[in-house]
Amino acid sequence: MLEKGLIEQPHMWHLVMEVTPTVLRVAVYSLFDDHGMVTDTIRLSGETPLLQQFEEAVYENPLLLCDFAGTTIIWDTPRFQLLPGFVADDETARLAFRAAMPEQPEEAPTTLIFNELPEIACRLAFEIPDDLLGFLRRTFNNSPISHPAGILTRYFSNKYPTRSYGKSIANLREGRLDLLTLGDTAPLMLTSYEIKEPMDAAYYILAARKLLNLKESDEIMIAGDREMRSAVAPVLRRYVQFVLPAIFPPTMFRAGRDSMTIPFEMAVAPILSQTN
Repeated sequence: MLEKGLIEQPHMWHLVMEVTPTVLRVAVYSLFDDHGMVTDTIRLSGETPLLQQFEEAVYENPLLLCDFAGTTIIWDTPRFQLLPGFVADDETARLAFRAAMPEQPEEAPTTLIFNELPEIACRLAFEIPDDLLGFLRRTFNNSPISHPAGILTRYFSNKYPTRSYGKSIANLREGRLDLLTLGDTAPLMLTSYEIKEPMDAAYYILAARKLLNLKESDEIMIAGDREMRSAVAPVLRRYVQFVLPAIFPPTMFRAGRDSMTIPFEMAVAPILSQTN
């Protein structure tokens, strides 16, 4: 249980929560000199509606209800779509999203959220259940809600403002691979794959490279789970000259070992919040 007494002066800390239908991941990060971090992974049972599970998880962990300096909420869903930035009208963007991902009548009503990605002149659209969105906005003071792919895209686009065509970033997660390939000015690919084992990730990465006709010298940066990286990297190096670990944000090293155990998008989210 995350009690309020775990930290002092919460107004000097930043809360990052990543919500999925099966798990709530939490990282509370100090913005100042000590750069401390508190993390937890709260498994959701799946036996009751998602909103009820999430409400119970929040109220059973009072630390989450503190008055933080900032809060970043990440909703992890495979139903997202990258749209050109010139589709600025929300109604047009909705039509474009629904053309690719029609509504699912058997599912609960959803709302579309748009993350602006000015670094690459794109928008990222994704959907979230209406009832969960209402609870998040009421409970966390209208904190912005982001998608993992949007955070990764913003972070790496900022990190490599001038870049070689074809640089890829693979983010390895429990059950998922996020893959971003940058072009000269815009992404060539941004997608996520469900995976069961590390070799699934290696297959998807190499298949995507073939689809994009990338050269052997076009490098791959690998982020995410350390054990998965160790399994995937040697396989990729048989076919790609430059397979490198993604550079972890130096400021997050000061937060201690916990910063290395959370998903990469959660580690970089506080940095993006300070640059907005």
